[in-house]
Amino acid sequence: MMEYLRRGQGSSDRAIEAAERNCLPLTKAVPQLCKMAAKINIKLTRKVAREILLRKRCVPTEWHHTGLYGEATTFYDLDHLFNDANAKEFLEDEKEAVEELLKEEKEREKRNKKEAAELRELKRQNNHKAGRLYGLSN
Repeated sequence: MMEYLRRGQGSSDRAIEAAERNCLPLTKAVPQLCKMAAKINIKLTRKVAREILLRKRCVPTEWHHTGLYGEATTFYDLDHLFNDANAKEFLEDEKEAVEELLKEEKEREKRNKKEAAELRELKRQNNHKAGRLYGLSN
């Protein structure tokens, strides 16, 4: 394992072999998944593609040592996914599920921001009342 560090490659030999088999780390798998999905007429945003891969459903993964310190990096086997006869159906279902989750997350964030704004306003009003009570305000 240390041999690749001495050569300055930044990836182990097996990580390089995995990349040649189209088994890629997340940063490279996301755009590749978008391109491969487009070939079967499915439009994926990078955010949705990333979430599909992170869910690890029906997308086999393996890990390899990468980087200067030989950290374990997850690689995603995209060819395995697209060799399946049900790839299009799987991606459509995953896309729908992920988009629903992202929508719910966005709505939850919106509610949280609204509640935080309401709390700030109540706090401001209470501070104003307390200031008037003790003669600290006009």
